[in-house]
Amino acid sequence: MCHSCAGSVLVSGLAAWPGRSASADAGWAMLRDGTKDRAMHPLHPPLVHLPIGLLVGNAILTGLYLRRGDRSVEVAAYHCLWLGWLLLWPAVISGTYEALRELAATSPARTDALGWINAHALAGCLLLVVYWQAWQQRRRQPDVLDDRRARRSYLARLALGLLLLVVDGWLGGQLVYGLGIGIG
Repeated sequence: MCHSCAGSVLVSGLAAWPGRSASADAGWAMLRDGTKDRAMHPLHPPLVHLPIGLLVGNAILTGLYLRRGDRSVEVAAYHCLWLGWLLLWPAVISGTYEALRELAATSPARTDALGWINAHALAGCLLLVVYWQAWQQRRRQPDVLDDRRARRSYLARLALGLLLLVVDGWLGGQLVYGLGIGIG
């Protein structure tokens, strides 16, 4: 199967996604027919996966450290934390750029999507702040998980960050699959 046929099969399969809006259907039809160039360069979607994986990995490894006490697991969790935070920046910046580009390209403006876009952007910025605080706490106090008092605030930040990560991912999915942002 050639590359363009594989893309058509993928788009056709995604077009059957349940619960999409009419604008999403129109976007899929334009992609399937090739009648319109993509309004949004697909830079943001691939940039979000690595920080999500690293920050979820941080939570898993932190839990393993608390259960087993293996210091190398805690060090791996720390590296997942700072690298995940660092890679959040390109994801947030590319998402902001692409959202602005999408909003500027539509006439009249998509007022139905503006609240969702703002919520997604706010969650992304909060992720940067919460994980930065957790990273700084861990960097300044390497044995934070061994100190009962400091551990509580550190784990609370990690839990809040994980919750924000889930909410932000859901908001991004709602923008794409529910409202058709970035589709056509």
